Amino acid sequence: MKYLKQCINKLLTILGCLTATSSDANRYMILCGCKVLHES
Repeated sequence: MKYLKQCINKLLTILGCLTATSSDANRYMILCGCKVLHES
């Protein structure tokens, strides 16, 4: 759960940043999803 919480926090930070592009957000969500699956 620690990884999931950190991931959500980072995703919210990215989504809240106006300089982040949609492709960067999508790439981070994919990487984060894979990490969560492997860690769980």
